[in-house]
Amino acid sequence: MPQVDATVLLGDFKKHGIEKCELWQCHVCMAPAPHAVRVQRMRCTCQACKDVVVATVCPWRARVMPYQLESLVTIEVAYNHLTPARAPRRPVLTPPMKEVVREWAAQGLKPNRIWNALLQRFSLTEATAPMLSSVQRFAHHHVTGRLGGSDDLDAVRKKIRDAAFTGGEEETAAFTFTSRSDRNGNASTGNGSDRGPFVVGVSSKKLLRRADRDPESFIFHMDATYKLTQVGYPVVVVGISDRARRFHLLAIFIVSQQQQHHAEVLELLRCVFEPVTEKPLRVRYVMGDADAAQ
Repeated sequence: MPQVDATVLLGDFKKHGIEKCELWQCHVCMAPAPHAVRVQRMRCTCQACKDVVVATVCPWRARVMPYQLESLVTIEVAYNHLTPARAPRRPVLTPPMKEVVREWAAQGLKPNRIWNALLQRFSLTEATAPMLSSVQRFAHHHVTGRLGGSDDLDAVRKKIRDAAFTGGEEETAAFTFTSRSDRNGNASTGNGSDRGPFVVGVSSKKLLRRADRDPESFIFHMDATYKLTQVGYPVVVVGISDRARRFHLLAIFIVSQQQQHHAEVLELLRCVFEPVTEKPLRVRYVMGDADAAQ
């Protein structure tokens, strides 16, 4: 059956959970290349069946097989429930709700804000709305699994190290750079505290070469914004403006403090500019952070 119909059918089932999940060789799709199909084995978790006979487990079982190449799902059900009665259960996220959550999560909205917005969008109350924890899990899975975003410090460090500057990058390839390194020589970032500030830069060779010109011909800009990160860290934008008043981005830096690390950002920019252009960074005119001047 189509994926949409399968979602509706599973929603009509009594409360159930995944007992086992495994991969099988697909024998339904007509594609010539062999591929796998994920098989989910379901069991009854309804409290009404548990209350009928304390020492007996509900025999109801189901097997769900979504096919990867075709938007089809096979659902097989075996045995009956101990009772047709249904225990009260909290509402779940419907497909339209999931689509809205995906859209808002991609925009960086927090799960609590998404949950409150769902109440207004679908005219729900706290009793008829899905639990906040359900929205949190779904949004987190979508951001980390589909969008590649994560607030986990280890995951962030891995992404920074995988994209660290080596000197062999293409002109337009983005790379990261930090002012600290661990004992193995890998790029190191702090945890965002006062003792271990988080400072990391992102740029490319092509962007940095824009400042390889007469320092009399441009104005160096350094400004901060707070709307580009989910954790609220300041993002320092560094660039230049030429005589035609066109702005050229050089690099962006994510820092954990507002003003304390501007000197470190400038030093970090200088250290990465020299190996790329084989020239020192020369600046004559500077326009500072308007936020810092307040």
